[in-house]
Amino acid sequence: MIGSLLALVATAHLARSLGVEVFGAFNLGRTIVEYALIPISFGFSEIASRAIASSGSAAEQRMIAGRAVVLRAGAGMLGAAVLAVTIAMLSDGPIRTVTLVVALSVPFQLTSVDWVFTAYENQRWPSFVRTLGRCLYALLIIVLVRNRQHVVLAAGALALEVAVVNVLLWFRARSLVSLTGQSVWDFRRLQQHLLAAIPVGIGGLAGRFKTSVDLLMLGVLATSLAVGYYAAAYRVVLFVNALANLYAAVLLPRISRSQARGDDFAEALRSNLRMTTALTAALAVGGLAVAKTAVLTLFGRAYLPATAVLALLLVASGLIVTSAALGNVGIALGRTRRYARIMSAGALINIVGNLIAIPLAGMYGAAVVTLVTEAIICGSLLLLLRDTGITAAYRRGWVLRLAVVLAGMYLAMLPVAGLNASLWVMVSVGGGSFLGLSLALRVLPLTQLRRVLGAA
Repeated sequence: MIGSLLALVATAHLARSLGVEVFGAFNLGRTIVEYALIPISFGFSEIASRAIASSGSAAEQRMIAGRAVVLRAGAGMLGAAVLAVTIAMLSDGPIRTVTLVVALSVPFQLTSVDWVFTAYENQRWPSFVRTLGRCLYALLIIVLVRNRQHVVLAAGALALEVAVVNVLLWFRARSLVSLTGQSVWDFRRLQQHLLAAIPVGIGGLAGRFKTSVDLLMLGVLATSLAVGYYAAAYRVVLFVNALANLYAAVLLPRISRSQARGDDFAEALRSNLRMTTALTAALAVGGLAVAKTAVLTLFGRAYLPATAVLALLLVASGLIVTSAALGNVGIALGRTRRYARIMSAGALINIVGNLIAIPLAGMYGAAVVTLVTEAIICGSLLLLLRDTGITAAYRRGWVLRLAVVLAGMYLAMLPVAGLNASLWVMVSVGGGSFLGLSLALRVLPLTQLRRVLGAA
């Protein structure tokens, strides 16, 4: 969580220093690299996490992790080849420059092992390393980047952060991953892992693609200015979702381990879903109250047109994180094919919707399409899991109590907003009232709050 806060501070400084248009170009460049490396996320780590959680042999767990690393690196090489062709096709300018510099981090991303620690439910070391990397990135951005001509330095800071984080993660992951055993390089086992990962990979690729395809489509169908506004709002959403996303990711190995033991985990699923829903609903409602203040405080008046985009994306973010938790439950239960179909349909809806909405309403149209798409995906995933009893999480009494908590939080924030208080005062009032009311009305159990804070 500290790392996400540092990233937000660095992003705010970067947005002010580069200006809206160059900031948009910077985000387009980094997004191109992210998209080229999407094959790394082709379900290999999710399948490995499920297998590691179900395996009782430490040696076999290391072999499973090693096969996933090999497959991820192989898939990433294909993405790197596509990236090289893309860079060659880009015209000279900030976008090409940023893409070239950020691409220096590709070798480190190909062999990333951050997911391994999640599979072993060990978040302390990666959390420390990611925070250290964010500190380095934020320090370099704040010290070195002063104007739009420094966009190359910003891209270099991003590449250096990725390199440092991945090297340090490998230092500790050596005892968790084996790359030397014959089983790791056995073609038949690699093939089995690949085939098992295909449904999850399709769903994961679709999910990653739909998440930020609007940025790329804005760059093609609109302008770098629109991308700059949208990217500023999007980075705030990434920050507020960091805690809830981490909690959703931790669910996968826990559910897989419970299923392997034959435990009755229906109530645990319902409890986790209530936790995720309450947190994301609070982020969405609180975000609506502070959207304008957040834009002014973080990015300045030049970014005021991003206010409505931020409000819409904050509402969508609640659905995104809930869907992430539901999707991990579906993967842990082996419902990978139906999960893939849902995510692929969501990606298709998002692309078609953006093709229509962006020419008509620009970045506002893109934000509305994102909100509608996420609502459809979240509803579809709930239907996918309805036979597990997970929908019983939303009992009428609990939903009514949550509504009272959210209304109380919003009402507590309104007078503060009317006094033109700072963003930090508004966040403190909103967060404090939400936690106090949630505990008083038993919307959130204290034990789960401690678990989330521990994972952060």
